[in-house]
Amino acid sequence: MVLINGLINAGVVLNLLPTTGLPFPFISYGGSSLFVHMTGVGILLNISKNLEPSFRDFTSELEREGWRK
Repeated sequence: MVLINGLINAGVVLNLLPTTGLPFPFISYGGSSLFVHMTGVGILLNISKNLEPSFRDFTSELEREGWRK
């Protein structure tokens, strides 16, 4: 979402695309756009923080502790 808005704005600045009216992510004035982008990034950060370890991580941890040989 942020990357697409950034690329569209870069295309407008370089006169490759017509003027669209999309606010630049995290920089342009606009409360609803800023809220949506911050919410999206917050959700992604929360997902990445709360990922459970995979089975491979669990089995390699058991091997390091000497439970499996």
